[in-house]
Amino acid sequence: NYICLTNREEVTRESNLAWIVCWVIGFILIFLFSINGFLIAKYIGKPVTVLKDHFRQAENEENVTIADKAFLVEFESLYQSFNHMVNKIHNLANQIYEDKLEHQELVTEMKESQIQALQMQINPHFLYNTLDCINWQARLDGNKKVSEMILCIGKFFRSNMSMSSEFTTIKDEIENIRLYIKLSQLRFGSRLHCFIDVKEELYPYQVIKLLLQPFVENSIKYGLEEENTSENIWIWVGEEEEELVISIRDDGNGIEPEKLDYIRNLWATIEGGYQKTDSIGMYNAMRRLYLCYKDQ
Repeated sequence: NYICLTNREEVTRESNLAWIVCWVIGFILIFLFSINGFLIAKYIGKPVTVLKDHFRQAENEENVTIADKAFLVEFESLYQSFNHMVNKIHNLANQIYEDKLEHQELVTEMKESQIQALQMQINPHFLYNTLDCINWQARLDGNKKVSEMILCIGKFFRSNMSMSSEFTTIKDEIENIRLYIKLSQLRFGSRLHCFIDVKEELYPYQVIKLLLQPFVENSIKYGLEEENTSENIWIWVGEEEEELVISIRDDGNGIEPEKLDYIRNLWATIEGGYQKTDSIGMYNAMRRLYLCYKDQ
């Protein structure tokens, strides 16, 4: 047996050094993990919390935007996408709200016009029966012109008092204008001539009821206000570049530049709400056009 005696420090020196190295490495790793956790909480956890809070605010219909800056490019892109999404949703909500208000305004004006028409009707059957009595009496007296006027005005009232819809076909609107022109010709005689040109394939198209009458009425009213004058009216309905075009023109006395500027200004400010004006017929037609079709 060979026995070798060695100091304990010599034997345990390497193991002690290994333990020290392990402890140092452990502390370094713990420190690094702590730093990494702090960075994750700061640069990832905080942006996620910001997004969560802003989504909660957006649920309450608030128009919110994220003004914070993110350290990571990915979160900065998410912030921008969130702001764009919320802004777009807010704009769409406003547009839907405005469309709803305008629709309600149109429905309200339609109801008001129906009420006014009903108030004017009083009892349409009584009116029609009365007109028939006057018509037969005119025939008995041999007054064909009065009889013809009574028949025309009866048809005109029947057409206009039908308020089942705000819209009508071009065919019915043109027939209504023919009746109005005929009544006017019975009044003005050979002083008034009207030429109507409409393509038959456009007859089924829908337009606002009583759209043309205010313009034709103004044309006759101001074009023939002087005695011993005559007037021609041309009404044309056609298509240009897949759009429906209605043209009403005359060779009457014309319109003063100031009055024309006033009417054009009514259309330029039409979206600002209802205005009181002397040009009631034309303005109501403009207003209904705008409510139905906007800038189209």
